[in-house]
Amino acid sequence: MTISIGALVQSLDANRKTQSLETVLNNLNVVLDTMTKNIAVGTHYECGTLTTMPPKPQDCIIEAGGGKEISFLFNEDLDGDGLANDVITYTHETDHFGGYISRTITFGQSLKTEGPVRMTAPDVNITQMQFYVTGSETDANGDYVQPKVQIFVKGTAPVGPRNQPTEFKVQTLVSQRIPDFQ
Repeated sequence: MTISIGALVQSLDANRKTQSLETVLNNLNVVLDTMTKNIAVGTHYECGTLTTMPPKPQDCIIEAGGGKEISFLFNEDLDGDGLANDVITYTHETDHFGGYISRTITFGQSLKTEGPVRMTAPDVNITQMQFYVTGSETDANGDYVQPKVQIFVKGTAPVGPRNQPTEFKVQTLVSQRIPDFQ
């Protein structure tokens, strides 16, 4: 009977851990889905801190370590000024809860900003986020490479009845939807 109860307790713990991990990964999935949809319809990808308006297209490749944040020109008018010149920036931030993904919007004409806004739940601890961009820069022979953004996210989530941290790694590739050839 002792062995049976021990097995039952372990089974219940495993079930709670699975349900907790599913909740955490669902939150991360919603955030990454939002990011990839916005990045796919954007242009002028710039890794690192936003330096110009609009962003200067800039590749950041794996060999160079990528970028910890990405800014891009969004294809919709977010501030209502009649121009699609607003810039969205996604970055990895930290606070007393741990690491998280944030979004900042810089409005084109006024250069006012909204954010940073925390996108991931407090129980999702993002420990690393890297962006790798290829095909954004135009070369001397013309541009025949469609821009692509690879996103790598690593983190931990306290799951289960004893809040044991479980590590996760997620990677996705986004291609710019707007044709980019001259």
